[in-house]
Amino acid sequence: MSSRPSLLARLQHPYLLLTLTTLFWSGNMVLGRAIRADVPPMALAFWRWTLALLLVLPLALPHLRAQWPLLRRGWKPVVVLGVLGVGGYNTLAYVALQYTAATNAVLLNSFIPIATIALSWLFLGKRLHPVEGIGVLVSLAGVATIVLRGDPAALASLSLNAGDLWMLGAVLVWAIYTIGLQWRPAGVHPMLMLAAFTSGRGGREQGQPVHPPDAGVRHPALGAVPRRDSAGLPLRGHRADLRRHLADHGRPAAPEALTMAARA
Repeated sequence: MSSRPSLLARLQHPYLLLTLTTLFWSGNMVLGRAIRADVPPMALAFWRWTLALLLVLPLALPHLRAQWPLLRRGWKPVVVLGVLGVGGYNTLAYVALQYTAATNAVLLNSFIPIATIALSWLFLGKRLHPVEGIGVLVSLAGVATIVLRGDPAALASLSLNAGDLWMLGAVLVWAIYTIGLQWRPAGVHPMLMLAAFTSGRGGREQGQPVHPPDAGVRHPALGAVPRRDSAGLPLRGHRADLRRHLADHGRPAAPEALTMAARA
C-alpha cells in the first residue's frame, strides 16, 4: 500500500491554501482597479458575492439540515460578521480602487495582521508572541519588496490620497472581522459558514429583495440614469453633480432625467 497522500489531501494543505488566498486577494485588487470605470464599487461587491454564494451553495447545503440549529442560535454574530467581512471590507476596498493604484491597495492591505494584533491587544488584552511578531515583519517586508521592486527609494514616490484612506478603513474593518470570528457559531462547517455570511449580507432586507445599491433608473430616451457616481457616492438630490455626470457620458441634461434621478 502506498503511503503517499491523495490529490485531495494535497489540495487541502494549509500552505497551498494560504498561497492561493494571497493570489486571489491580490488578483481581486488588480481586477477591481482595472474595471473601476465600468462597474461601480457597490455593484461590483454585490455581484461578486452573489456569484460566490452560487458557487458555495452546493458545498454548503449538505450541512444545512444538521447544523441549522447552530446557525439559528448564533444568527447575530453571523449577520455582524457578514456585514463586516463580506459587505464592509469589499465595498470599501472597491471604493478605494477608484482613487488609488492596486499596488498602493495591496501594500496597505498588508497592514491587516498589524491592525488585527493591535486591536486584539487594545480590546482583548492579547499579547504578541515573538514568533508572531517575526512573521508579521517578514510578511510586511516581503510585500514592500515586491511593491517597491527592491528599491527602497521608490517609497518616496508613493503618494497617499483619498483612496488610501478608504483602503485603511477597509483594513480596519477586516481586522475587526478577523477578531470577531472567535464569536462565530461553533461546530458549523466552513462552507456553510461562508454561505451564511454571504447570504446574510446580500440576501433579503426587511422582506424586500436587495438589488445593487447603485443601479439607476431608466428613461425611454436617455437610457440608464445613475443614482450614484463612479465612486459609489449618491447623486440623489445633487442636480449639478448629475448634470456633470450625464455630460461626461454624452447625454443631455434633460430636466425630466434630473427629476427622475433625484427622486429615485
